[in-house]
Amino acid sequence: MSFLLTSLLKPRYGVLLAAGLFLVGSTAYRYHYFQGYQPTTWQDWDAHFRKIVLLRLDSLMYGVLAAWIAYYYRDAWLRAKWPLFVVGFVALSLVANPVTLTDLTLFTCVFSFSCASLGVACMLPLLSDWKQAHGLVPSALTHISLISYSLYLLHGTVVNLNIALPLATTLPLPQAIRPLIGLALLWLISMPLATLMYKYFEVPVMALRSRLQ
Repeated sequence: MSFLLTSLLKPRYGVLLAAGLFLVGSTAYRYHYFQGYQPTTWQDWDAHFRKIVLLRLDSLMYGVLAAWIAYYYRDAWLRAKWPLFVVGFVALSLVANPVTLTDLTLFTCVFSFSCASLGVACMLPLLSDWKQAHGLVPSALTHISLISYSLYLLHGTVVNLNIALPLATTLPLPQAIRPLIGLALLWLISMPLATLMYKYFEVPVMALRSRLQ
């Protein structure tokens, strides 16, 4: 759809229209889905709402719209950075509070995803204007941001389920501290593996993409 729209329209308007259609369509579909299926457990919510791609496509479109505004209206994007940051903070606060099973409502199943994505998008103007800093903490944050996608791919199934969790459950330690050991192992194993994956897979692939362009 996005290819068709950008072919028929100027890219400036085709991208905007495609992003808007995906955002509205995915949110409307999520609302319609909720009318026919209302979860009763967090496992149901996780499996039937959070992990369904068609119900979550709008999350990507908030980023596309943010990039569109930053590209075509750079000055306005930066002028509004502090008000938008406040809006983003409020939006994220709405989905950051602890909830219970009684909170599996229309907001949690439909609009909480919109609030999370909108909140992050609204914080981008301020964050994109940050200057480069030096020192241990900025370097660590930069490194984590670079390997974040590799970390996302590895930490769950590969490291947690197959390495950290089996190790933590078999160690001769008190049951109370095994979750802490598992968490420590998760970080200690995931970070170097993600760094290797970024260096020897992501970077070469991105270099190949640049050469093909």
